Amino acid sequence: MRAIPPRVSAVASALVLTVLAGCSGGAGSAAVSVRDPAVGAVPTGSAALYMTVENHSADDAILGASCECATEASLHVVEDRGGILMMVPTDRIELPADSSTDLDPGGAHIMLEGLEEPLEAGGSIRVTIRFDRAPQRTVEVPVHELADLAERVESQP
Repeated sequence: MRAIPPRVSAVASALVLTVLAGCSGGAGSAAVSVRDPAVGAVPTGSAALYMTVENHSADDAILGASCECATEASLHVVEDRGGILMMVPTDRIELPADSSTDLDPGGAHIMLEGLEEPLEAGGSIRVTIRFDRAPQRTVEVPVHELADLAERVESQP
């Protein structure tokens, strides 16, 4: 039996480790999960989408979203402008490393615009969320009565 030269063995080992790192979501992707998504029941027009995004890896960001039920989806944050809280569009919602970020009423959220069909309580919609580093995620979002979404605000610390 012939011995494998150390240089060839080292190169082969490095190649195997590189392939395995790519398969496990190494550099360039983050372990992001979505929990408790919710959207309010509305007749047409627009609706805010809420959720908790858990980032178990390096810094990431939500860059956008899409849904077949809406002609457009935009990101919004709430800013204090001279004592007045204003909803303003943004191009990204930051997701710090190893943390949870709540998208809730009165804060950051995804706005679904151009709804031509009603969103009815008890139903659901599918929304695809795009991230800066992590692969996009499609989530099933339950539709709730608007009054039920108010509980998300009341339960905040």
